[in-house]
Amino acid sequence: MGYLAYGTSAEYEFDDRVLAHLKVAISLKLRRQECFFLSWSNPADRGSGRVSVWMSPNIP
Repeated sequence: MGYLAYGTSAEYEFDDRVLAHLKVAISLKLRRQECFFLSWSNPADRGSGRVSVWMSPNIP
């Protein structure tokens, strides 16, 4: 398990394999200066529902 750190206060847990794919996809989009939403479903043990975060080159 690994974590995606968003900004300075939020961390989201993902499997290592998923995190490796996210790293590649996010890097390609941000290198092109493209903004986008990253969205996923939470499992029932984490409260279910969906999480969406805005990804932008301007976010630390």
